[in-house]
Amino acid sequence: MTSIFQDNKSTILLVENGSTSSDKHTRHLNVRYYFVTDKRKKGEIKITSCPTKDMLGDFFTKPLQGSAFARM
Repeated sequence: MTSIFQDNKSTILLVENGSTSSDKHTRHLNVRYYFVTDKRKKGEIKITSCPTKDMLGDFFTKPLQGSAFARM
């Protein structure tokens, strides 16, 4: 099983609860959302909450300064 780390709680809830929890602000979601939802239902992926300060991808995509740079 592959773990996907996400720091957005709304995104995690949307994937776990499905489109029934969506509203007019999430209508623009398309095939990507359903792909992730289907993979989660099949047990192929797991969405895991990760605090923003611990997201390793930020090291490559955002300018980090001071202690955050040294920690990464």
